[in-house]
Formats: sequence, structure tokens, C-alpha cells
Amino acid sequence: DEIGFSRELLFAKPYRMDVSVQKKGNRVYVDLLNLNGDHSNERVRSFDDIPPLTDVEFSYACEEPRAVRLLVNDSPVSFRYENGRLHAKIACIPIHNAVVLEY
Repeated sequence: DEIGFSRELLFAKPYRMDVSVQKKGNRVYVDLLNLNGDHSNERVRSFDDIPPLTDVEFSYACEEPRAVRLLVNDSPVSFRYENGRLHAKIACIPIHNAVVLEY
């Protein structure tokens, strides 16, 4: 089930990325797509290098998950949970990744 962009999801600062939230079974996926690059230049058809997004901090209003991990490399994400919000920081998003909240 696609939740779309959720007002429950807050970022520490503006990032050039596309974000969507999806739910499937006992998991919620926060999908993060890096949009860095010169997309406004009509003469550019492809990119040799897309700068990664770094230190992406967000919070999400949710129930406390039992685990949080990155989808692409299945690595755990350190997080804290307080006052009904998950707080997490992703060190680097080269092109695309998703944060998986497991319940």
C-alpha cells in the first residue's frame, strides 16, 4: 500500500530528493531518491557524476519499530525513539535507498 509523502515524516533540512512512504505487511519503507545534479539544464541528457546526499536526518511519527535497516545493503540504521517519533540519520545516499522499519 502506498502511503505517498507523509506529513509524519520530517527532515532536519531541505534535501534534493524524492521521498515516498509505502507499507507492506509488517514493514514500512521510506523510499529516498537522490535528485542532485543539473536537472534544470535542458542540454544535459545524462550525468557522469551525481553527488551523493550525505548526513540525511529525519524523524517519523510512528509506533516504535523493532528494527530499522537500509534496504540496499541490508545494514542496520542506528536510531532513537522518543515521544512517538523515530529519529534516524543516513550517512550517504549515492542514488537510491530505502529505510525499512520492521514491526
